[in-house]
Amino acid sequence: MARSDRDLSLSDHSGRNPMPGHLQDVRLDDSYYFSGLPGGRGGPTVVRVSYEKWGPRQRIRRTQRDNYVIALVLRGRGTYRSPEGETPVGAGWVFSFAPRVHHEVWCDPRAPLEINRMVAVGDATRRLFDEHLGAQCGAWKLPNAHRAAAIASAMHEHARAARGFAHGICDSYFRILLMVIHEELAAADSHASHAMTRFLAARSFIEREYRTINTVAQAADACALSPEYLARLFGEYQGEPPLRFLQRLKMNRASDLLTRTRLTVAAVGAEVGLADPFTFSRAFKRWFGRSPRNYRAAVAREAP
Repeated sequence: MARSDRDLSLSDHSGRNPMPGHLQDVRLDDSYYFSGLPGGRGGPTVVRVSYEKWGPRQRIRRTQRDNYVIALVLRGRGTYRSPEGETPVGAGWVFSFAPRVHHEVWCDPRAPLEINRMVAVGDATRRLFDEHLGAQCGAWKLPNAHRAAAIASAMHEHARAARGFAHGICDSYFRILLMVIHEELAAADSHASHAMTRFLAARSFIEREYRTINTVAQAADACALSPEYLARLFGEYQGEPPLRFLQRLKMNRASDLLTRTRLTVAAVGAEVGLADPFTFSRAFKRWFGRSPRNYRAAVAREAP
């Protein structure tokens, strides 16, 4: 049978501290608790299902609890801290807790969190965490969080209704929830791997063909990408815009030719794909702070 937090008097909305390690600032705690035997057929045992609206001062610190927690962020922003470090979380993120592992969660005061929280116990739950999350504590962004949100909402409705099979249904939903999270994380890994492959191919093309291309649109078209997507790939994996990467290749090659050969300035410009001497000189000066001729003379003076 599921009981609400009001039935069990386990939630205090007055700002007092009902649980050690907590700074309690919960504006809405619609929680339902299950008692009874562990989940059937060796499955997980769900002991709590809740929908919570946290206040700006809400903070959780836990190390000694014996349960496993999945929390899905519906709205707001916050920070999740575990032994591996801190992770900003927001809508579409899921985070987990495990027994005897220190963790903390707190709100961004400007956008307090709204979450669905599912709590389970038992060895079967531990095995499910190991199988589907690969780690018992962590925070992850789900590509399609609405799938997990629908399951969490269904769990909450069954716990609220408290009909005869509510506990068993929630146990089954909890297992499904972990499977769906596993699928979403695998999809995210696959997407990241695909994106990295596209980035590496695009960067390799620019490195080979920088003499013949002068714009991001040209590079994107040659790689069958949109300029916007190419820019996102470079921002994520290279840390600089693709145009700057292209310019850096051209200018470094121009610098090398100016200091190691006797090619004219115009010939150096043509070699890096800037056939118009004025355009090349302006681009070179913008990059190095000196015209090509002055740069060549300065390097020659400094040579031993």
